[in-house]
Amino acid sequence: MPTSSEVTPVVEVEKGRRPAGSTTRSAKRGERKGAAARVLGFVNQKGLTPAIVVVLMIVVFWAMNPSGVTLNTLSTLFDQSAALLMLALAQSLVVLMGRIDLANSALASFLCVLLVIWLNTLGPIAIPLVLLLGVAIGALQGWVHMYFQIPSFVVTLAVSGIVGGAGLIASGASAVSLIQNFELVQWFYESPGGIPLAFVIGAAIAAVLAFFVAKTARGRTLKAIGSNQRATAYSGIRTTVTVVLGFALAGLLIGIAAIMTVGQLGTASSGIANSLLLPSIAAVVVGGTAISGGTGGPGRIVFGALIIALLRIGLDIIGVPQEFQPIVYGVIVIAAIAITVNRSRTLSVV
Repeated sequence: MPTSSEVTPVVEVEKGRRPAGSTTRSAKRGERKGAAARVLGFVNQKGLTPAIVVVLMIVVFWAMNPSGVTLNTLSTLFDQSAALLMLALAQSLVVLMGRIDLANSALASFLCVLLVIWLNTLGPIAIPLVLLLGVAIGALQGWVHMYFQIPSFVVTLAVSGIVGGAGLIASGASAVSLIQNFELVQWFYESPGGIPLAFVIGAAIAAVLAFFVAKTARGRTLKAIGSNQRATAYSGIRTTVTVVLGFALAGLLIGIAAIMTVGQLGTASSGIANSLLLPSIAAVVVGGTAISGGTGGPGRIVFGALIIALLRIGLDIIGVPQEFQPIVYGVIVIAAIAITVNRSRTLSVV
């Protein structure tokens, strides 16, 4: 007859053995989690998250107020997104290099004022002049930032004050109306199929910039500088030239945003686009470009701009007072930056 000491190990084995059904259920849960992780990984890798968010927001706003979400509402969404998209694309090029442009919207306002004045007095040549001026001011910002080693937020904040004052002087501290040659800019907001040409052009520019950043040597350098400027410089790349180019391209896009704004409103003032600074930064970070630089790209900014524009319309639809809406944008920016920021570089000053 076996002793108790001989039986005990068998009993312990029996106690430690898991039922076959429990093992099967755990395996199935693990498979489901793995499949979900693979789907989320694919969505993030392909940059589809902002697009999905746009669709979900439309569904949510429709569920909360079905009569408020119509084809006219969607047309208004594209209409309001066009200038914001251009400013967000301009901001994204700067942010991609690990910098920030606080003069973004103020420069757009200044260029709007000049465009109206010059269209009234000079005619069609006003459009290329405004674009060239945008490029020149953008390039100057980049050069001052790099040559004097002044943080970009300081340089652009100073330029914001300069162009803001210049806009007040040029406009006489009042609104200026476009009286002559309005047809040269009005065509931006013709809407074949319910979508303004301005938004279509903006999306096309975003596609070109996405190709530039992803497929060209100079474009990839923008991201490399944002990831590690010192290593990029040690590899023999002229980082100063690239940063100045990035700011110059941003200035060009700001000029296009100014043309779109005048085409939409037919008037200008020294602060006409100032309210778009925070939404443009929000569109960049919501669109998947890390505020610390080196990650993201212009292609996703289209949906980032749509998210912010849709949020503005949606807040109106559900009755949120306009004075509370900047608070919402601020919270979105903080949350998006908290999610996307590279914390190993948070002590650096851009």
